[in-house]
Amino acid sequence: MKKFIILVILLLLSAPAFSATALIENYTPEELKNALVKIAVRRGAEIKNANEYSLVTDMRGSFWSDVFFGSGFNPYTQIRITYGFVGDGKNTIMNVNCALITNPGSAFERPYPLEEKRNTEIAQYLQNAFNGYYGFGIVYKKHRNYAEIRDFEINNIDLHTGDKILAVNGRKIKDFSKKELKKQFEAFQKGEILKLEINSNNDKKELVVKSYFIPPVVVKDKL
Repeated sequence: MKKFIILVILLLLSAPAFSATALIENYTPEELKNALVKIAVRRGAEIKNANEYSLVTDMRGSFWSDVFFGSGFNPYTQIRITYGFVGDGKNTIMNVNCALITNPGSAFERPYPLEEKRNTEIAQYLQNAFNGYYGFGIVYKKHRNYAEIRDFEINNIDLHTGDKILAVNGRKIKDFSKKELKKQFEAFQKGEILKLEINSNNDKKELVVKSYFIPPVVVKDKL
């Protein structure tokens, strides 16, 4: 325990000023790193570095970051996320730091730390997800009578990206407006139960989601 506390202090002291930390329970640093690598790869990120104590991922910057921060030498930018890990054999303290990278991969490469809020959002999301909360995105397809699961990364319940929600608590998706569907999910808090009728690869099933639940982001599909 004493050694773990010392390592945590060293991690915090060595972390950049705008970094954020999170406690990930029941994951060793190696297990957490491997899970984050899978998530990053699925999202199209490049793994810059991965070892026992840290993970660095790069992903293409947005159109606007390219417009405002791209240079004549290289018009493209990248978002770099650096994770640091310290574990006690059971749990892991994770440090998160985000930076905008200009002129990536060149001798003129330069990082610009993003605001603390961004680091905190990522750290909090991952802490919630790995510690048993459920969070995902939904593409609302009323004209097709279902809502499709998107960006579901934590496989601690039988729900996967691409699954189609046909009904929520017995009410068909076609009977919801986008606003009503969002409110339906937001109404469920810690300890309450949510019943979903799912079509997963043409296999229909009913899924009961309970314990902790993060309301999904509901996006209307473009016809």
